[in-house]
Amino acid sequence: MSKLTDLFGWPNTTLVDVFEEAKSIQGNQFEIVEMELTGGGSLAIALISGPHTEAVTRAMRKAKGE
Repeated sequence: MSKLTDLFGWPNTTLVDVFEEAKSIQGNQFEIVEMELTGGGSLAIALISGPHTEAVTRAMRKAKGE
């Protein structure tokens, strides 16, 4: 379980912790977390790390319209 998906650890986890974990991973990692917000919306967080993320990044930018 990564720091991004460890919901019980979130109160003590910072973005720096998530970045440090991503830097230390030897292979590719792909995590998606979706949460419902109190205002009725939702939030999706994606963490993609590893040596071969360029293709995924290009696809996400294309989907976003960049």
